[in-house]
Amino acid sequence: MQNQRILIISPHWLGDAVMSHSLIRALPKNLKISVLCPLWLKPIYQRIAEVNDIYPLDLQHGKFQLSLYLKTAKKIKGKFDKAIIIPRKFKAALIPYFAKIPIRSGTSANIRNFFINDIKNIPHDKNTPWLEKTLKLINYKQKPPYPKLQIDPNNQQKWQQKIKTKKLIAFMPGASYGKTKQYPANKFASLATVLQKKGYEIIILGGKNEKLICDKICKNNDNILNLSGKTTIFDAIDILDLCQYAITNDSGLMHISSAVNCHPIVIYGGSSPFYTPPLTNNKTILQTNLECQPCFKRFCPLKSYECLEKITAEQICQNIS
Repeated sequence: MQNQRILIISPHWLGDAVMSHSLIRALPKNLKISVLCPLWLKPIYQRIAEVNDIYPLDLQHGKFQLSLYLKTAKKIKGKFDKAIIIPRKFKAALIPYFAKIPIRSGTSANIRNFFINDIKNIPHDKNTPWLEKTLKLINYKQKPPYPKLQIDPNNQQKWQQKIKTKKLIAFMPGASYGKTKQYPANKFASLATVLQKKGYEIIILGGKNEKLICDKICKNNDNILNLSGKTTIFDAIDILDLCQYAITNDSGLMHISSAVNCHPIVIYGGSSPFYTPPLTNNKTILQTNLECQPCFKRFCPLKSYECLEKITAEQICQNIS
């Protein structure tokens, strides 16, 4: 594998993209590593030291963009010796195939096996952690190195001047997967009041589509700095590195907080800390451990969301010094 030119076909979820840094770090040091990723995930790979080149794709959800795949394949043809295809989807294997990359490693997945010539038989289930399954693509069996995103000192200083205080806790109340991953807004609001009395400043991070739940938390509390919909991925990385703690659902931002100098306190409802844990030694995991957990559903089949409702502000505060 010495001096090979490697193309990583990235996942399409923010958290998975962050976790993919473990695979990149597990590769031999003498490789030239590039990444093919959705355009919106480019900032993650720009903050990964081992990545040389990034090929962003302006993908449209639910569309089969054959002309884009062919155009990209033509652009990268002859530039790589091997492609490591992380997603299981059929479309993920097309560009490496059209570009005639000699070795194309990926998980066995029915019809797309025609486009992959280094097939890995990795079960498609949640009985093995996501990262462990992903590392099987490169036959890596040691303890994985954790992700570590780079910080932009200039951008971070800009935010430090805006926030001013150094005693910071970030709330990340969103989770794009569904409601079973979302700790209730009213509980976040109560928690904010308790933590403010302890001298912490609370900031809220989230995307534009999470603004509604973020606004609910701030509705009766003018002392919370609500940055939902106002930050880029670059900003989130640099701000979370300033925070002592991040109180978060199992989300993409949770994985960012795990990859910087922050202590994530992660609330698990319908998902599993076994399957997608925060990849850091400096973490706290809170879970109710009901019989129905983890359900991996977007919405609670019992309509109770008891797995989230039972976690109290007191439990969370016990993990904050």
